[in-house]
Amino acid sequence: MKRFPLKKVSLILLLINSFLFANPAADSLLLAGLNFSYSFELEKAADSFNSFITKNSKDPRGYHYLSNLHLWKYMGSKNELEYNHFMRLSDKALYLAEIELDENDESIEANYILGQIKSLRAVAFSTNNKALDAFWASKSSIGYFEDVLSINQNYYDAYLGLGMFSYALSFVPGVFNWALVLTGISGDKEEGLEYLTIAYEKGDKAKTEAAFHLGKIYTEYIADYKRAEGYLLPLTKKYQKNIMFLYQYAILKIRQRELSEAEKVLDKIIELNIPSFQQITAFCYFLKGDINYKLNDFEKALVNYEQFIMHATQVDYTGIANYRMAICSGMLGDKLNFQRHLVLAKSGNLDLPEDEYASEKSNELFDSGINEEIKIILKGSNLVESGKYDGAIKFFEENTNKISSNKQLGIRELKLAESYFEIGDFNKAIKFGKKALSREFEKEEWVYPFSAFTIAEAYLIQKNIPEAKKYLKIAEKNNDFEHKVILESRINYLKKKLDLN
Repeated sequence: MKRFPLKKVSLILLLINSFLFANPAADSLLLAGLNFSYSFELEKAADSFNSFITKNSKDPRGYHYLSNLHLWKYMGSKNELEYNHFMRLSDKALYLAEIELDENDESIEANYILGQIKSLRAVAFSTNNKALDAFWASKSSIGYFEDVLSINQNYYDAYLGLGMFSYALSFVPGVFNWALVLTGISGDKEEGLEYLTIAYEKGDKAKTEAAFHLGKIYTEYIADYKRAEGYLLPLTKKYQKNIMFLYQYAILKIRQRELSEAEKVLDKIIELNIPSFQQITAFCYFLKGDINYKLNDFEKALVNYEQFIMHATQVDYTGIANYRMAICSGMLGDKLNFQRHLVLAKSGNLDLPEDEYASEKSNELFDSGINEEIKIILKGSNLVESGKYDGAIKFFEENTNKISSNKQLGIRELKLAESYFEIGDFNKAIKFGKKALSREFEKEEWVYPFSAFTIAEAYLIQKNIPEAKKYLKIAEKNNDFEHKVILESRINYLKKKLDLN
């Protein structure tokens, strides 16, 4: 059974915080602590929250904000002590908030902080594979936020939590339908996006968190990179030590194929070297490896993938890292390490699509090896991934006669279609995309929907809307192979442009 899906999106929910101040002057310690939290000065943040608790021992907010710091640390390190600290403080916050609500069930403050407390508990439970507990906590959190809006429909900050749950729950696969039916909750991507936008545009204190979540969604699920940058760039400038904001911005830069800029951001996170966030540091090395890989610098890629495995606190993504290390070794002619890493590629977390893919592909590659055709396709594809479109076109043209297998020719034609699209030659993009579509694939079936999508993009630019819709439908219908999530985000973006949602 696949892992409970909220774990995969738990970082989306992780930054949800309450910014409720009935009396800003009296609550200056909370405000200071929250500002320190955003700036990732976590010890100073903890000091502020502890000082608040000392002076306001029956106020749930201090315990809640302090618990959130420990949940951050747990997510960044997988240290069970941090999880235990979180639960102890969260239990205390929950107890005190429920007392407040019992005294006045129309209290916006009590309902709102309870919504926040329950949201963090949903993240914690999902991370610890307590699926049903996570669903019940999600339902409870949603209920409290809805109660806030029933008391005051203009309390727009409540839309932050509602938006995140609505969006996150839309990713729950069919295997968990029983839990959705049991708890009576559901997700809706469009509704979630609408709520988050309301929180960002009209909320009083929710703007920062809403910006982060919108930036992540527009990067990873809608592929609207320009809009994502509008949300994320100001955050990285204002909070220059917030590694979560920086990390998300680095992902955006990689998606935009601005690899040198992405590497600078990743180096900054590594240099900050925050001990409680070892896993994020590890992922930075992984992404640096990907950048080197896309630049055809396989020696540097090997070094960074190795650093990822050394720093990782869990097996997640070690399968795909070893698979790419195998390819790097093969490209460098190191047959022994090529085979060694292919064997290790089977030992990742097979609940993750990336590690499952690595395990399956390692068997195929172990038998076939990396021949000259594969090397040409890989180098040319990497030129496209690094934004060197003219170079990719020239490289593929120079090596045309060295490629003969059907699947490698299909990849070549797709990459030429993508390159021509990026340099503005849309007729050639359509031409090569259709060539790729005409091939039959026993393997590398992902080429088919990607080719259809590129054709749809080109037709849209040419304002041939019927053909754009036709090929987008083909892409969406056949998007059930490798790289599915990446293409799905791009399909979502084009559907919005074609008003097909």
